[in-house]
Amino acid sequence: MKVQNFSNGSRAIVVRADLWIPSSVDLIVGKIADFGGPKLDTSKHTIDILVNDAGIELVKCLGSTTPEDFESVYNLNV
Repeated sequence: MKVQNFSNGSRAIVVRADLWIPSSVDLIVGKIADFGGPKLDTSKHTIDILVNDAGIELVKCLGSTTPEDFESVYNLNV
């Protein structure tokens, strides 16, 4: 987990996870809890910004792209 501290006292973390794997959600929640500490006071600590930056591309000829290929790319990217 990468932690970034800012001069105004704010902090940010980066958590990499593969959301195609359902247990990754537990990983993300666990990392957020670790970041806030065991006694995270939700009245003082909030998640102000959450970015899901995911994307895949399919590298193959259009003629050999199947509907399943298209759906997989579309479902993750859109």
